[in-house]
Amino acid sequence: MAERRTKAIDDVQALIGSIDDLMAAMQTYRQICQNTEAVLQAGRPVVDALDHAERTSARSTASDALKQFEEHRHQARMSLVHLASDEGTTSAQFASLMGVSRQLVERWLKDARAREAAADGAGPGSRPATAAAD
Repeated sequence: MAERRTKAIDDVQALIGSIDDLMAAMQTYRQICQNTEAVLQAGRPVVDALDHAERTSARSTASDALKQFEEHRHQARMSLVHLASDEGTTSAQFASLMGVSRQLVERWLKDARAREAAADGAGPGSRPATAAAD
């Protein structure tokens, strides 16, 4: 269980880092939108408001940051549900705490176990000895 706790901590830290990156990307995008608004408020043409290179870069950065956030959030959820299961928390209890369905929690747990088995080199379809109590 200590390994799973360490993994959960690492995954939550990665999520926090991706939140920081996402916030920075959104702040940049917000500034671009504010600049666009100012140009439009001044009565200038739309083409003056749109700096293509700056927008393209900001859009790409924001999209990448969103993707990383979603990946880290999913990984953190899987690690947390796996650890919670080890600690005796049922899927229903975890679902209630997270505000999601029990079925979704069970999918996260199944995915977490499959990833762990793949990382450990276990074959497809192998099951860990401990299963979530419901």
